[in-house]
Amino acid sequence: MITSSASRAFFWARFHFGRHLRKPGTWAWIGGVAFVAGLLRAFGGSPTTIANLVILYAVPLAALSFGTSAMREEIEDQTLTYVFTRPIDRAWVYAARVAATIGVTMLIGAGGALFSVSSVTGGIRTFAAAVGSAAAYTAFFALCGALFKRPASFGLVFAIAWESGLGAVPGFLTQLTLRTHLRNLADLRPTNALLSALWSPPHLVVSIAVIIGVTAVALTIGGILARTREFVLTR
Repeated sequence: MITSSASRAFFWARFHFGRHLRKPGTWAWIGGVAFVAGLLRAFGGSPTTIANLVILYAVPLAALSFGTSAMREEIEDQTLTYVFTRPIDRAWVYAARVAATIGVTMLIGAGGALFSVSSVTGGIRTFAAAVGSAAAYTAFFALCGALFKRPASFGLVFAIAWESGLGAVPGFLTQLTLRTHLRNLADLRPTNALLSALWSPPHLVVSIAVIIGVTAVALTIGGILARTREFVLTR
């Protein structure tokens, strides 16, 4: 039963991923982030500056845009009933939809991160952080889309007040933000001089576990909501 559901979910994930790639807006994101990163590199921008821009700003913003619409798009387009009447568990449908969206944000992050590579080891860590940023933020914002009527507003408050605000507080509190663990994975120091001087990153394994954990928990809660919640389709 699980194998059958997984194979059907894989079909839906490919379908939605392909649908994303047929949208001009998706390629505008991919090309736009890569263009800005390439422009910065051409005019002397350091790999660290570009990596910070892509991993901590561009990818989360793309995740907010794409992730919050993962389920909200179905609700607004009045197609959710059709999707949920397919012979597949709702949780798998949700997972497939979010997985496809994560794939898109990963492409956006990879395109920009390409211009920040200065060494093999640095490149691997930067790409890993871009992938982790895409997965964790997209899964989280997709959950927001399933929970709230205005997920983009909540997402902006979260990004500004929690990620940026709390992330600028020296000490342990900064480790409660995703950006700290993503920065640690990419081997990036804070750009702020004070924070950089006080920078004491957690163990790399801890950061990897947090990134994977946030992604898994957000997907699980979203899947449970999709399975048990009645979504109201507004006319």
